[in-house]
Amino acid sequence: MAGAEFMSSWDDPTIVSQRLSSPLQNRLNITSPILTSTIAPLSNHSGLSGDLSLLILTFQDDTSITLVLKRTRPNIDSQKYSKKLGLYREGVFYSTIGPWIKERLNRVVHHPNDNGDMFFFIPQALYSACDADTGQKAIVLEYYQDAAEAGVYFPHSVHNTVRKMQEAQNSKTNHSEQHTIKMTKLRKSITLEASRIAALLHGSFYQDKSLFTNHQSFAKHLRMVDWIQGKNKESYVESQQEIVDRWSRAKSRRINGEFFDGKVQLSQEFVQVMDASCALALDFDLFVSKWNLDGRSDNKLSWSLVHGDYHPGNFLFIKDAMGTDIMNDGYRPKLMLVDWEVVGVGSGPQDLGQFLISHTETKEAFNLLDEVATVYRQTLQSTLDAVNGDSSSDKPTVPALEAIKREIIYGGIERWVWLFAYMTGWEESMPWMYMQFFHDQMQNFIVINNIRAEDVGMPRP
Repeated sequence: MAGAEFMSSWDDPTIVSQRLSSPLQNRLNITSPILTSTIAPLSNHSGLSGDLSLLILTFQDDTSITLVLKRTRPNIDSQKYSKKLGLYREGVFYSTIGPWIKERLNRVVHHPNDNGDMFFFIPQALYSACDADTGQKAIVLEYYQDAAEAGVYFPHSVHNTVRKMQEAQNSKTNHSEQHTIKMTKLRKSITLEASRIAALLHGSFYQDKSLFTNHQSFAKHLRMVDWIQGKNKESYVESQQEIVDRWSRAKSRRINGEFFDGKVQLSQEFVQVMDASCALALDFDLFVSKWNLDGRSDNKLSWSLVHGDYHPGNFLFIKDAMGTDIMNDGYRPKLMLVDWEVVGVGSGPQDLGQFLISHTETKEAFNLLDEVATVYRQTLQSTLDAVNGDSSSDKPTVPALEAIKREIIYGGIERWVWLFAYMTGWEESMPWMYMQFFHDQMQNFIVINNIRAEDVGMPRP
């Protein structure tokens, strides 16, 4: 598989100048010629993605700037994986729908900076390119030096296991009660701000059929856009069949004691939920019938633009916003939402369900559920008022609070059924402790929310 030209030559100042000189001048007011371009590793980010680097540029006027370069991994398997799942679409997102979201939300006051400007939650891209045929992409983003991945403030997460081990060896680590209280407060603030951001994102294209319009350059790249409309049944069945097959294979290997070498233990209740969900996976008509396409069916799922991989590890926390007021009830952290590889059309509250299951200790997530749903609904309503106009007669109706809460719970667990089943195929590359953690998170979420196998729907792609 040949590589696209935009994947290489990022250490060549001449080529980089051709790609970046115009956006550097137009967006950052940098006019000095590029002297050198250096690629350096980007450390301290969790998850299983390893395609992020720092791009350090020096200029002839003795200044420099550090940017983030995101590329598809160069090996053939990564390219095939990216093409199969459509992960290249992130390159389309930053040049098309990302700016459109900002335009639609320009009347919504999200998080004012000191100068009164709206703090926008999508990073600025200076360059984005992709190739659907090869599955490759290259994106250059602004680098936020005073930012940290928000996931590091969720110590319960498996992603932080190594960090916790390192901290345990550091005698200066602050384990005081006040520190614990402060971090608990910060996690709650991050979760509620993520709920607001979700509502802003979803409200920007809520029940909006312009997402289905083929003449828009991004529409064909959005995940699930055809399936929700009842189109392209073959690709839906093929995608869901892989989930069913992976889960079936995992169960067989579990019986034989071979699943992750017997290290990952699955509860019977968990298996029953996975089985019940996967049994529905191939019913395309059932999938299509779930969605409120005409806008008049209150008992069906509302749809909108969704992020699709909504969890704390995909947020950047701007640390210069962290001050002494963190303990105040009105504290609002500044967050950037990154990693738009699976942006598509789907259920908004499902994004929040994935967020709560992914990193948060289950009891803490359960205690936050009512507040998350309330903040989300209030922000969604105000966003729709701003985007559509307060008096618009065709403005979509926001679901009731209990309906949103239920969809956070069931949409979240059904999304994680899909994710867990898919990840069972990664035995050679996925550390076993990750799979055990995700099982435990799902199992505990099932128990605390009284989720019954017979009430669970199909896996959410």
